[in-house]
Amino acid sequence: SINLADTFAFTGTVTGAGESNSPYFRAYITSASDLSNNTTTKVEYDTLSWNVGGTYSTTDFRWTPGVQGRYFINAQVTMDWSDGAGDRIDLIIRKNGSNNIYRRIGSGGNFGVESSTVVSGTVDLDSNDYVEVFVEQESGSTKAYNPASSEYCFWEGFLIATY
Repeated sequence: SINLADTFAFTGTVTGAGESNSPYFRAYITSASDLSNNTTTKVEYDTLSWNVGGTYSTTDFRWTPGVQGRYFINAQVTMDWSDGAGDRIDLIIRKNGSNNIYRRIGSGGNFGVESSTVVSGTVDLDSNDYVEVFVEQESGSTKAYNPASSEYCFWEGFLIATY
């Protein structure tokens, strides 16, 4: 019998231990898009950093995992406000077209600066479920993302566990 409290030095390959966190993906925005005031708009993350195991569509801007399990999803947008404080932004992760994880920011604008909004959470997905990110801003006028680099406007997800 093996005493699991002992320390082992393996020289071969260990199999059957732990889980893989695949599928996983990361997508980001490469160009500014206008966001109309008080209009819910799908965020068009148009470029992939990676897409392993699942299917991210740069046409539909949605991710389908292909594997049933529990997933961690994280999304961020950075807005160029260019006006006074008191603006609002909602960032929404939808599963199969319905709101699943929701984040509302009470005020975002701050006299000509930009601000980031992040939403994160876990979601159970079947192999053919899909997730998308939507944003709505309320500032009284059209605003734009600040996609200066892939750190400003991105979303990502990975498998936590199968079941």
